[in-house]
Amino acid sequence: MMIRKILYILTVVACVWIMLLYTFQGLRFLLGILLVIPAVCLVFLLVRAPFCSVELEESTVFVGRGEYIRLPVKAVNRGLLPVAGVQVKLSEEAPGSGRTNQRGRLHGVGGRVRPFDLDFEAKHCGQARFRVTGARIFDCLGLFALPVRKKGNLSVWILPIAAPVRPDEAEFLVNCMRMYQDGEDGDYLVRDYRPGDSLRSVHWKLTARAEELQVRDFQPESGLNLFLHMTEELQSEEKRDLFLDKAFSLLLFMVGQDMGGFQVSWVQAGSLCGSRIESTGDVLSCIRQLLCVEKVGKLQSEEALGQRLRGCHLEADGRLYLGEQCAYEE
Repeated sequence: MMIRKILYILTVVACVWIMLLYTFQGLRFLLGILLVIPAVCLVFLLVRAPFCSVELEESTVFVGRGEYIRLPVKAVNRGLLPVAGVQVKLSEEAPGSGRTNQRGRLHGVGGRVRPFDLDFEAKHCGQARFRVTGARIFDCLGLFALPVRKKGNLSVWILPIAAPVRPDEAEFLVNCMRMYQDGEDGDYLVRDYRPGDSLRSVHWKLTARAEELQVRDFQPESGLNLFLHMTEELQSEEKRDLFLDKAFSLLLFMVGQDMGGFQVSWVQAGSLCGSRIESTGDVLSCIRQLLCVEKVGKLQSEEALGQRLRGCHLEADGRLYLGEQCAYEE
């Protein structure tokens, strides 16, 4: 548009300069046309501006990391006359890239609504937000532009990538879930005796070693607990993406086993958080909570440490443990 303005101004200046040297009637007529046409374009633009707007559909979109997001933008023209073109400026806040702007242009808006798409690459897991920060219509010559109404916000959840679980991890998780489902023995299920505990739950072998009553603290209805150990190592966006990919894959695998619900817990800013998982919808809800974790936490409380040691825990390096036993050790 700027180049068109410069060329147009140079043409007018050239005509005026020639008229100063010569008195050609045709040049006077041409100069008049060059001055009248922009004025007419500006008047028509002023008439059409109140009837135009740019809208970004307000919705929530889920995409996978690495995919391209198509932003549904609509140019609305409620007037009778067509609009030569619309220019849109979008502000985006995406994980790992901060706040950036991108522009798009649509030519020829003659009907009521003209949709068009702007593409954005989802590079990192998290929540990306988009809003229209500027919208203008311009005339057919590209000399003038006027602002129009704009509205709409779009939230995009960029989900981790789910991959098949390794065979050794799959076998490890299935065995863990069966232990908590069937109530089999395991040192990680044992605690000190409390008044009211049934004698049937006493673990006699460990009681003999510890010389104090030890009982199995198994509760079938609670199921397995998977603790996600999100530490300072995950400050990097790349490492955080890989950790969330692994957690997402494990959660989907565990839900697909149809062995009852389980608990997922993690530490955020020093507080212990958790989510009950019984279906795929619960997995997506849990992942959304994990995507909002901006500050990882340390194991600062005995409760958090107990959650890590009770059941499985996924370390920041992607290794899966059951208590102190690693899934990759025989």
